[in-house]
Amino acid sequence: MTPWRESASLIILAKKSIEQCKKFNYNVLLFKRSEKSSFMKNHAVFPGGVFEKSDQSQDWLHYFQSSGITDSKLSELTRIKGTRPPMYKNLVDSAIKKEISLRITAIRETFEEVGLLLCKPKASENNDQIYSHVKHNFDRKKWQKEVHNDSNKFLEMCKELEVIPDLWSLHEWAAWLTPASFKKRFETAFYIVAVNHQPDIIIEENEVKEFHWNTPAEYFELFEKKKLWLPPPQIYELSRLSRKSDIEDVIQFAERREKLGTTLFLPVQYQLNDAMMSAYPGDDYYPENPEECKELIRIGENMAVINEKSYNIHRCCFEAFHKNYVEMNIQPPNGHIKPVTKSESLSKL
Repeated sequence: MTPWRESASLIILAKKSIEQCKKFNYNVLLFKRSEKSSFMKNHAVFPGGVFEKSDQSQDWLHYFQSSGITDSKLSELTRIKGTRPPMYKNLVDSAIKKEISLRITAIRETFEEVGLLLCKPKASENNDQIYSHVKHNFDRKKWQKEVHNDSNKFLEMCKELEVIPDLWSLHEWAAWLTPASFKKRFETAFYIVAVNHQPDIIIEENEVKEFHWNTPAEYFELFEKKKLWLPPPQIYELSRLSRKSDIEDVIQFAERREKLGTTLFLPVQYQLNDAMMSAYPGDDYYPENPEECKELIRIGENMAVINEKSYNIHRCCFEAFHKNYVEMNIQPPNGHIKPVTKSESLSKL
């Protein structure tokens, strides 16, 4: 058992038409959590939510087998040789590996929150991994409510619709764990997926206040203008995406990279004289045992002095509520993309 809950989020990229393209040929889906949310209320986040026991039920394996999905096909999702965050090792006597069940979580929670069902027909031979399919021609609102109230209904819905969750179009992207100084904590797997058009959204009103389709650059403009609030993981992952303007380039990169594994980002928070700072793995200020840092660490220095003293930098700096940025001068772990830093601008990339 861990002092946090496991969860999964989905970074959904939607291809734009040629007429809509300026620099980025895709938009990213974020939604603003409602004021009723128990965690990160009013924050703009990627869709996703808490892992449920139903996501690792043996019934899923039976359904996959009856749908023509072989063990070899499922094993494609688990051929990762690099670093594994704790949640991928926490199987709890389940025959379904977390690389499979957490993908089910991400797809189920996305359907619950915004009504998008990423799936493919049973026994589909379509192995094109660039774009996933969003199913529309069913009573989405009815099933959204039922699945939201009972996660077991997700498998029941897939059986009735004769589809399987499109696990293979989801690519492992990142893993974040809420700082040890927080009372409510989540270890979250982030997956990335592309769809070839911008689908219609049906929001779950208890969890979702509004939704947005924008490019990474547009989100930072909205953030700086104080029109929405981005939590640190969203800032970091959108900063990564800011370096890649082509949707197919992003997905092809993600497919290659995921085989190298994923390093867990457990931020360690510092209070400086003029700013807040979150240190990430590889930073000079990142401790050997970050889980032991259960209190805010106070340092009587300014951010500029700390940066000048540091040789290895991998951190997020918070100078004001809407003035947050990433600083990094080391190579990203697991062959990943280096996020855009304060010294750079999107116009130069």
